[in-house]
Amino acid sequence: MILSENAKKRRTGRRLYSFRNKLMLCFILCTAIPVLIVSTIAYNTSYKIAKSKMIDSISFTGNQVAEEIGSRIMQIENVADSVQYYMYVLENTPSFPRSSYISTFEQVNGNISSLIRAFDALNISIFMDDSLIISNEGFLFYRISQIDRFNVTEEDFSNLGVHP
Repeated sequence: MILSENAKKRRTGRRLYSFRNKLMLCFILCTAIPVLIVSTIAYNTSYKIAKSKMIDSISFTGNQVAEEIGSRIMQIENVADSVQYYMYVLENTPSFPRSSYISTFEQVNGNISSLIRAFDALNISIFMDDSLIISNEGFLFYRISQIDRFNVTEEDFSNLGVHP
């Protein structure tokens, strides 16, 4: 049997709009729309919570690093104060008898070396007047005339309150 084209369209149209198909379409829409809404809300909420947690974590880590740097700076300032005290002791030790002066120098040298090890300092260089016999020790003590060997100029000390 040959059906006309209009009849085929009508039959197909009837199938699409049948009660069963309408019911199935409503069922799919009634389940899909709430699922899409709930998943969108859950995604946005999870995203905001994760973003907030990451920002808090980064902020906490930054604060910890800042505290550690501040603590390390305080340690280095304490080392500098100790070195300054040891140098004060050494400068106020009379040069004669030499044995007393050398003994004080060895004690100061040992104390400064202990500070280097204890605080994990890379190096401490002390520049002294060229006329002193210990100024050319070469490990910790150097002559002030050798300061240019370390790529340091007197201008570098101008704002530090330290005079070479």
